[in-house]
Amino acid sequence: RSTLFPYTTLFRSRTGILSGLAEGADRLVAHIAMEMLDAALIAILPFPAAEFTKDFATSESRREFDTFMSRAAAVFEMPVQPGQTWKNNGEARDAQYARVGALIAEQSQLLIALWDGRPARGLGGTGDVVEWFERGYAPPEFSIYKGDLSLFDPPQPGLCIRIDTTTAEREYRNAPPRGRTFGLTDRVSIYDILRRTDSFNRDVDRQVARRVKRWPLVPPEILIRAPVMEAYAAYGEADALAGFYQARMRRADAVLYTLALTAVFAFSLINDKPLASWSFLAAMILIAVVVSYKLGQALDTRFQEYRTFAEAMRILYFWRMLGLSQQVWLSYLSKHGSVVRWLRHAIRAIEFVQDRRPLPVRGVSDEAQIDLAIEHWVGSQIVYFKQAIIRHSKSHRDVVRIIWFTIGATFATSLLLAVMTLGYSDGWQAWNPNALVPLDRKSTRLNSSHRTGSRM
Repeated sequence: RSTLFPYTTLFRSRTGILSGLAEGADRLVAHIAMEMLDAALIAILPFPAAEFTKDFATSESRREFDTFMSRAAAVFEMPVQPGQTWKNNGEARDAQYARVGALIAEQSQLLIALWDGRPARGLGGTGDVVEWFERGYAPPEFSIYKGDLSLFDPPQPGLCIRIDTTTAEREYRNAPPRGRTFGLTDRVSIYDILRRTDSFNRDVDRQVARRVKRWPLVPPEILIRAPVMEAYAAYGEADALAGFYQARMRRADAVLYTLALTAVFAFSLINDKPLASWSFLAAMILIAVVVSYKLGQALDTRFQEYRTFAEAMRILYFWRMLGLSQQVWLSYLSKHGSVVRWLRHAIRAIEFVQDRRPLPVRGVSDEAQIDLAIEHWVGSQIVYFKQAIIRHSKSHRDVVRIIWFTIGATFATSLLLAVMTLGYSDGWQAWNPNALVPLDRKSTRLNSSHRTGSRM
């Protein structure tokens, strides 16, 4: 059993393979993923490597294991239980293997199971891992979340690819989360989640790497003291993309408003200027093009989702900086619909890698760490909102001035038109629909001549 790991900024490759590197299927899948997909290998070991190799049958297997370890991008050893019982064959040692399977089941988006479909022959066997993966979580005694997962808001299961080891038949399963039983959780296709994740990765490659400037979350000297690198890097990417798409969205809106005013003006001239109809048509076509661009590029959606992702990374950074081990993804966007579930996958993936690095460097006291967080987290947010209040207050005043000017101009125009009507007639007859309008003498003579000629 192995898994393709979701996006994380730790690796140059955007695909990672989580593997327990046990003899047989684990190593086969890991080798194929590394060679064909250029996947980064993350080795998950049940106990220290020196102890793990004692379970291998031959020296050749140990050399193969050493080769994989030398190519691994990261190695995570599961914490062992107190005492020495886990070093001997038995329930305690089997539980360590079960914890490896549980971690793989809870962290993967795509599970590849080379399995004959039979129940697990031991604790944490392939059958157990497949079951845990498809329901979204493992038993609390094996889970890294220690029972913090809610049955009413479980993780979104990924895609399970089962390959029968006897018949080579394949089965693809995208199981709904268990909360679906209670009608509380929408079923989300893992393909949609992966597509949105890939879209983010492509945007990072196209936009951030080329033209978008990234603003640092904290100054470099603070980053040295608290090297929460994965959250820091992901924040920079998401924040830059959010700003990029926000600017594009605003430009598109400005173009739409301009075209709309042009269309209204052209429409008002159609009776007097025949060519105005072509201007109106051109403006409407351009409006349709701009709207299609906004919808096709999902500018508003991307801006909001990337901003949400950036704020999650801000929380993750400062939580880990303060030594808080609480999982952000468990409480972040937990009751939202399918549109943001890819964000929870991404947050969970980055947290997984981040939490297996050393916690912030404790070169300063806890009080100093708290002061740094207040200054660069709370303080920066206060400064941002103060500046935002100033900007929005100014915009509000400008809009109010325009509104009052428009209302005043409307009343003045109405008054001018009312006064102009007084020049057409005297007194109340201007308001009498049956009033006779006198004709001048020349018009009267022409009418008389016309009537005389008709009698002849």
